[in-house]
Amino acid sequence: MRGITMKKSLSVIIFIVLTILFVFILPDGFIYDYVSNNIAIGGDGEVAMDNYESVVLLIKLGVSAVIAIVLMTIAKRIMRKA
Repeated sequence: MRGITMKKSLSVIIFIVLTILFVFILPDGFIYDYVSNNIAIGGDGEVAMDNYESVVLLIKLGVSAVIAIVLMTIAKRIMRKA
């Protein structure tokens, strides 16, 4: 049985760090506009705002994860060529 290699564990750590970094770096403006124009948020008052913020955060997290995966794939291909 093979264990988790150092390379794979380092890749997981880099993915998590990049995802968190992009969540903080991505601007909220275009995501807020997208959610307010295209996604119906239900609820009354504070509940609706909590749902709205949760949807924005989930979209930012998803976009950040995709960007992190793309960057890691590009870096892996560059490292193979070198």
